[in-house]
Amino acid sequence: MNIWIDLATREGVFLVVLFALGAGPASFLSARIDSVVRLALTPALGMCVGASLTVTLVQWAPVDHTYWVLPLAAALSLAVAIWRVVRGRLAISLPKREVAQILVVLVAVLAPASTLLHQRNTVGPVAWNVYDAVGYVSEIDGQQTQPIDVATTLRPPWRNSTNAYWDVYASGVQNIDVSALEGSVNDLLGLGATDTQSPFLIAILLVGGLGAFAAVRHATESRSWAAVLAGALFGGAFFLQLWADSSEAGICGLALLIPFLVVGAEALRGRVADCVILALIGAGYLTVYPLFVPMIVLGSATVLGVLGIVRLRRGRPARREVLGAAWRLALVLGLTAAFTPVAFARALSYWRTVLNSLSGLPVSGLPKYHLPISVLPGWLLQTHEFYLLGNGPGGAVSFALTVLAPLVVIAVGFGWFPRAFVGLAFAAACALLAEYVWVKQSCSYCVQRNLLPIAPLAAVMLGLGVAALWSIRHPLARLGAALAVVLIVVTVGGRVLDERRAIAGTAYFLASSDRTTLAHLPQRDAVVEVEGFNENVRAPGELPLVVALVNERTGGHASVVLDAPDYSANAYIGPPDQPSLTNPAYRFVLTRLAGVATDRRTLSRSGGISLQQRTSSLDVTPAGGLGVPMTYLNHSGRAWVQAPLLGEPLSFKLIGGSTAAPAWVHISLVTSEPIAFPRQPGVTVRQIGPQVGICIRATGDAPVRTADVTMSFAAIYPPPLHQKYQVAAPAEGVRLASMSAVTGHCRP
Repeated sequence: MNIWIDLATREGVFLVVLFALGAGPASFLSARIDSVVRLALTPALGMCVGASLTVTLVQWAPVDHTYWVLPLAAALSLAVAIWRVVRGRLAISLPKREVAQILVVLVAVLAPASTLLHQRNTVGPVAWNVYDAVGYVSEIDGQQTQPIDVATTLRPPWRNSTNAYWDVYASGVQNIDVSALEGSVNDLLGLGATDTQSPFLIAILLVGGLGAFAAVRHATESRSWAAVLAGALFGGAFFLQLWADSSEAGICGLALLIPFLVVGAEALRGRVADCVILALIGAGYLTVYPLFVPMIVLGSATVLGVLGIVRLRRGRPARREVLGAAWRLALVLGLTAAFTPVAFARALSYWRTVLNSLSGLPVSGLPKYHLPISVLPGWLLQTHEFYLLGNGPGGAVSFALTVLAPLVVIAVGFGWFPRAFVGLAFAAACALLAEYVWVKQSCSYCVQRNLLPIAPLAAVMLGLGVAALWSIRHPLARLGAALAVVLIVVTVGGRVLDERRAIAGTAYFLASSDRTTLAHLPQRDAVVEVEGFNENVRAPGELPLVVALVNERTGGHASVVLDAPDYSANAYIGPPDQPSLTNPAYRFVLTRLAGVATDRRTLSRSGGISLQQRTSSLDVTPAGGLGVPMTYLNHSGRAWVQAPLLGEPLSFKLIGGSTAAPAWVHISLVTSEPIAFPRQPGVTVRQIGPQVGICIRATGDAPVRTADVTMSFAAIYPPPLHQKYQVAAPAEGVRLASMSAVTGHCRP
């Protein structure tokens, strides 16, 4: 698999679709917006069109029935733009300088995340400190076969974990974001969500970067390279962290913020076409992330209020002027709801739920962050890494360089470009909402979510500040502009490099070996057992993502044992009331334990991952008490016993057979440490040197029976870690060498 080709193709196709969808609306933007700015805003408009259209369709029909609408809509939009160019309504000019600037933004935004995926030899998805990728993958795949109105009526037991997640999510009030749009593009490419979720999200980062580039260029009415700086900051540490944690809806909302402000500023001039396009972006916001809508409303109200006061100071406005403004506002609000009726209805329920929560209902299950105000500016300016906020910048010099200096540049931008107060109004709205939710509920996660929009605003303001310094034309001012650029690039770039090392060393990336091994599955609709992917410190991300991959490749026929709570592996696999995801009829096993001998037939192996076929009516699979290293660090496929350390027995499931016929699980261990077994019914042990043979009588009812054994030994722990760049390996000392099913009589 050529990762570079796969990444470039998937990111490129998604961007082409967005550009095509947005071409028509972009062609109606005001003539005050030059062709370069128009081009940069086009993918944001396309995302709004695509998200609103596909979410409306998926309310009543699954994506695999409606994906063909997407290329038709893209072709129609593109045809409208071409028609307007041919008729002379729209002029296109793209000088070489502007092409170079856009290419710099493209590389700066796409490179950090794309090179991370290439470094780990995969197209993702990624699970770092938050495992949201699991939910988005399930959401995208679930919509392929179940529309919203069907998903909301289904109850457990579900057919598989993908449907379970999607049905529960659809029955709630949260946004559907761009998942239906992504699913439609997946159908065009013949791929699943596990193949595209990370590359598509990288493309959405570029949508935001191009929006920031457009904003600075439009505000300065120049060809300033400061616009490139603003756009390139969408490849900074702030956005890379959100990408690695798969904050898809949040990234979509951030990508649309700056285009909303640019188009909103033009709509204030009264053109109906600009009001319609502003409503389209508003519909996109309702669809992808309604949490930001209160900030949009409060910020817009502040701007309109300030402009109203300025107008009153110049003289009382005419009645016709007031009525015209009211009519245009009503038009924007009405069209916003009309463009995305399904998302609008869900958003109403969502806001009602949020308001009830802020009125005293507990918010449970949300992350808790330490967000001291002394270091928040560094996070939002991208000069400090989010997960180390509690440590703060080191010393006064560091604080001056990473916080005070960028704020001074921003202040210069405000002074030189008075219209930049719009950004200040929206940043103040974010801060006010963050303070409100903190006072109301002490919800640090809610504070963090409400502060997110300040980062893209800061990127634009830094660009404006550099442009202002350069525009002063004094040697000292221009020297200041150059130093500001160097300081921003060095500090933000340093954080990006540091964060990349942390993500590369500690995040879980869905391994290409899972895909290549599973490609040898002889039957498309075969039931496949997913084995051993729950025995790792990144299991909350690894297990459900591998299960999702198997569901994609088998039409939803993944089977998995979920009994043991090792490493919180079950946290993201499905709702708590899902009875079981084990299908005893499985014929094939995708195992993480390729180094453990069994009586299965191996069809394919890649490192520690193996695809195996059952050769007997009885099969044994581990249920808990093991530990395996990260696949990219160790390709052996060995499994180390962790049961005493986890405070549980080493557990297995015996699959198949009948309860009337007694059966045993036979395992062999290899130990380098003294090992002890307390007396246990149904367990016999024989040790010869480092080899330990154990017979465990299976209990319970067929076709899924349990076999447990308790032991104790002194584990060999790995050396201490540099916690920022490494994930703990399992303790060694006792290794599971083989497992098999035995009937009749078992000799250890």
